[in-house]
Amino acid sequence: MYRLRVLGFIIVGGILAILGFWLVPIALSVLVPYNKEVFGSSLILFIALIFINVHHYFLDNVMWRRGDPELSKYLFR
Repeated sequence: MYRLRVLGFIIVGGILAILGFWLVPIALSVLVPYNKEVFGSSLILFIALIFINVHHYFLDNVMWRRGDPELSKYLFR
């Protein structure tokens, strides 16, 4: 049962990674009009990657401070 849950977690994570890093940004690059001569052909992909990285920066910052009792009383009620 445990292995099946881990396998499901890996599969869902892989699907979300493919969607978030490739399929959605490429689809938005096709659908959203912008000047490709000025911004290049991968502006939306760049924006998506920056968003994901900034999100992970803040998320990791909170996760690593989880052991701090002063911060925990405000974050983890």
